[in-house]
Amino acid sequence: MGQKLLGAVRGRVQPPKGIPVWMYCGAGAFAAFVLVVALIQGGSWLPVWLQVVLALVTLAPWIPGIPQKWMPLSFVLVSTIPTLVLTWTGGSPLMFSVLALSAARVAISSTLPASIAYALFAAVIVIGRQFVAHHDFDWVLWKTYLELGLAFGYAARYQRLFIARSRQAREEHARLAAMEERRRIARDVHDVLAHTLTILMVQLNSARLTLQDDPEAAGELLDQVSQHGRHCLVEIRKTVGLLSEPGRTPGEAGPIDGARGIEELVASYRNAGVEVDLRLDVALENLGRLATASNDVWKSGYRIVQEALANATKHAPGSPVKVRIAVDDAGMHMTLSNALQPGVVMFELPSGGHGLRGMRERVAAVGGEFSAGLEGNTWVVRVELPLCRRPIDAEQTPATLGRAS
Repeated sequence: MGQKLLGAVRGRVQPPKGIPVWMYCGAGAFAAFVLVVALIQGGSWLPVWLQVVLALVTLAPWIPGIPQKWMPLSFVLVSTIPTLVLTWTGGSPLMFSVLALSAARVAISSTLPASIAYALFAAVIVIGRQFVAHHDFDWVLWKTYLELGLAFGYAARYQRLFIARSRQAREEHARLAAMEERRRIARDVHDVLAHTLTILMVQLNSARLTLQDDPEAAGELLDQVSQHGRHCLVEIRKTVGLLSEPGRTPGEAGPIDGARGIEELVASYRNAGVEVDLRLDVALENLGRLATASNDVWKSGYRIVQEALANATKHAPGSPVKVRIAVDDAGMHMTLSNALQPGVVMFELPSGGHGLRGMRERVAAVGGEFSAGLEGNTWVVRVELPLCRRPIDAEQTPATLGRAS
């Protein structure tokens, strides 16, 4: 019942811009109460009927049912004239409370020049009752009330602006977070597809070459192709499933799981006929540091190896790939290199392809450093990952020399 009543009131009442319905209705009720009390106190030598008419004119801008298009600022200012007439003819100074309410209203819903103009005009009415109409009263007190009304209006105005900007900032933050999540998922999908399709390409090519000479071996290769295809579909379902579950996070990783995942990744390329030399160099005193690495660091390291192996297999088929991972006090150091085969066309793209850009973004997300480029006749990817995630320098852009993914 209460909700229906509130909805009906909001549908009929049209408060000025920036003034809540409850505040507008409350101020109107207070203005009506003040005017009734002021008329009862009397003091003005004007006829009673004229005092009532002037009071109603003063109250008109505060009647909730009147559309605001009929109440422009000029009318609000003109409505101060009845207050001037009633108070300068001996009426109760209590009517100056309505001036204070109007000053707050103008400060909330109008411009700064309009607010200053209204405040000055209202102050002239208050002071003029003492020095022009010669009615003795505490004009300093009522002028202070007027100033307090103006200050309250500005406080409410800037609070409303602050709330609106805070809401806009939250929405922008949520939008950027959603965009970053989509980019992260897109990178994951790209890495899974690049890895799986590269292995499938190698295995299908091997199956084609061995089909006539060794049909049984070709069948085994095709079985591996089918297995990798199913694994790719599972990985993509898991990754894309995060889009519909924003609160969900990928599975936990750790030193053992991270190392095992990289070993399994390398094994999948070896099974496809790619020669990969994997070496993990961790001193005994640094072994415990691996446990301090965050899940994001382990996941980034895994995706870097995955993308680098896919690139090496695609751009330098038949070339051995070296993967070196070392850990020391500074963090985790990864170097992935492969010699380039004669005749391979290199794309000179300073920003890199999707693969290089994805690797660069992954490393930057955990506060690491990334570089990729030619060193002699060898393509080398170097990655420095902090074991403990550190703040990201927004102006830092990891260097890359282009090879499209």
